[in-house]
Amino acid sequence: MKEKAYSKPIESVAELRERVSQAAEDINSRGYTRLISRSFLRRCRACIEADGKQFEHLL
Repeated sequence: MKEKAYSKPIESVAELRERVSQAAEDINSRGYTRLISRSFLRRCRACIEADGKQFEHLL
C-alpha cells in the first residue's frame, strides 16, 4: 500500500487520502483480504496447538 500511495510526489492531503483509498480498494478487490484471513487463522491454530510456544515449524 505504501508503494502505491507514495509512488509519485503528493501535492495535498486530499490527494494522499485518495491514493490510500484507491490502494485499499485494489487490495480488497484482488482477494487479498480472504488470503490474509486464512493465513491468520492457520497461524492462530498452529499457535494454539503449540501451547503458545514456537510454532512456525508447524506451518
